[in-house]
Amino acid sequence: MIKFIIKIIDNYYHKLRIFDFFSKKNIHNYIDVGAFEGSYTDIFLKKAKKCIIFEPQRKYYLYLNSKYKNNKKVKVFNFALGEKFTKKKLKINYLESTSTLSTINKNSKWYKFKKLLLLNKDYTKEYLVKVKPLDGIDQIKKLKEITVLKIDAEGYDLNVLKGAKKKLTKIRYIIVERHIDSMYKNYNFKEISNFMKLNKFRSAKKIKFPFLSFYDEIFTNSRFKE
Repeated sequence: MIKFIIKIIDNYYHKLRIFDFFSKKNIHNYIDVGAFEGSYTDIFLKKAKKCIIFEPQRKYYLYLNSKYKNNKKVKVFNFALGEKFTKKKLKINYLESTSTLSTINKNSKWYKFKKLLLLNKDYTKEYLVKVKPLDGIDQIKKLKEITVLKIDAEGYDLNVLKGAKKKLTKIRYIIVERHIDSMYKNYNFKEISNFMKLNKFRSAKKIKFPFLSFYDEIFTNSRFKE
């Protein structure tokens, strides 16, 4: 029931508030890092001419592949993004949309509350997945510009950004999920904010998810005119 309620709020309220920011903007392409079931992609497909999806969970990669198999605008990849080429253990949560490569802080109050909220259900398994930098992917190298890069990597977001350094000058907008809890070890969103500032991005909008301890922040590239 809890998973169902969160999904309804996310799909029919939270994501629509994010897309409203882009409703009057031209979107040539959209990159989805941590796509899960593709609900963000579904929204951006209304405007984008091309969508590239990265989803490390094999189960949801197969789901997305089937979902978009007849849509020539969408390309799906089954690996995670990070700072370099490597392999890491992906921890699969009972709430699968929050599965992560990050190190979990099981002493955090939010972790304990979340576990209680999910009827004491926790991370169920883990397995190795391939990790690649965005800068090292041929399909990304070919793009002269990226309109929107959305990152939902459950605490691994800075690693994703560091793996996209060469392409950052060509990205107009970046959406990053911001945690306001201590769920993941060595996670500090200030590091992401500082990274964005150093690379000439400014915060344009923050959208809080109802009742939960995170929000999505939209950054705009100062090199581009609005």
